[in-house]
Amino acid sequence: MWESSWITDKLLRDRDGARKWLSKKPLRRHWRNLMDQYKAGFVALVGQPNAGKSSFVNHFVGERVGIVTPKPQTTRKSVQGIYTSSKGQIIFIDAPGRVKPSSTGLNGFLEKELESAIKEADVLLAILNLDAPSVKEVGQIISLCEQAKKSWIPVISKVDLKKYRHRIDIIKNLLPKRPFLFSVKKSLDKECEGLLQQIFKCLPPSPGPLYGEEIFTTQNLRDWSAEIIRETCFECLKQEIPYLLDVRIQRFAEHDRKKPYVLAEVVLGKEKHKPIVIGSEAKKIKEIGLKARQKIERCLGKSIYLELHVKVQKNWFKNPFWLKELGYV
Repeated sequence: MWESSWITDKLLRDRDGARKWLSKKPLRRHWRNLMDQYKAGFVALVGQPNAGKSSFVNHFVGERVGIVTPKPQTTRKSVQGIYTSSKGQIIFIDAPGRVKPSSTGLNGFLEKELESAIKEADVLLAILNLDAPSVKEVGQIISLCEQAKKSWIPVISKVDLKKYRHRIDIIKNLLPKRPFLFSVKKSLDKECEGLLQQIFKCLPPSPGPLYGEEIFTTQNLRDWSAEIIRETCFECLKQEIPYLLDVRIQRFAEHDRKKPYVLAEVVLGKEKHKPIVIGSEAKKIKEIGLKARQKIERCLGKSIYLELHVKVQKNWFKNPFWLKELGYV
C-alpha cells in the first residue's frame, strides 16, 4: 500500500507541508486521495472499574493485550492495543476505571492515568456496563465524555447478562445518541462492524499507520509479564489481597540462558497477607507461579523459567518511592 517510504516519511513528519507539496504534483494525485481516505488515531476507553474495557480491547485487537479478571481495578496503568486494517489504524487506550478523586497514592495515579488518556485521545468510547452498581455511575461516565468536548461513542457492555437485560433501555434513555452493544460471550458481529465503521468516521486522516502493521501493543515484554503474574494473583487469591498487591520484575534475561529467565517479586502491602500468598508448604505461591508461567509460555510460544519471591512493603500504595519503583509515576 505504501509504495514510497520516502513520501510516507515526509507525510508523517509534516502533514500540512506534505499537502502543499502534493498539490504541485498532479501526477501524484492518488497520494492526496490516499492520505484523505486512510484514518489513524487514538481511542480512549472510559468507564467504571470492571466495565469490560480490557475484554473489549482484547476482542478487537485479537490478542491478549490487557489482563482480565472479575475484580475491579484490574487495569492500573494505561495499555495500548492496536487494530490495523486497510481502512486505517486504531490505537485503543485501555485506561483505568474511574475512581473517587484523590491527589495522592495509588488512586491519585489512577485518576491521572484516566485524565491523560482522555486528553491524548482523538475519540472516546464510553463503556457503559449493564452490571454497574447504579444508574448514577453510568451517568457519570456519560457526563465525563460530554465534558471532554471530543467525539465520543457510547457502548453498552456485558449485554449477555440476562439478569440486567432490562437496563439496556434505561441506559439508552440517558444517551443523546444510539449506543452500540458489546459482549465477549455473545456473537454481535454486526454491532462490532458498525462500531468500527463509526470509529473510523471520527478519526482524523493520516498519511499512514502510526505503528508498524505487525505491532498489536506498545507494551514491552517485561511489563506485560508482570501484568500476567498480577492477573494470576488476582485469580488465585481472594478478598482484599489483590488490591494491596503488585508485581515487580527484578530480572528478565532472554539470551544468557537456554530459555528466558524471569525473576519476579510479588509486593504486598500488609505483613498478615504474606502467609496467605505463600500458602501451606508454599503451595499457593507455587500454584501462582505455575499458572503464570503457562500463560506467558502460551503467548511467547516457548518455555521460560519463572522464579517468584514474596516481599512485604507496608502501605506501598501510599509511599511515593514505592509507587515510583512500581511504575506508578
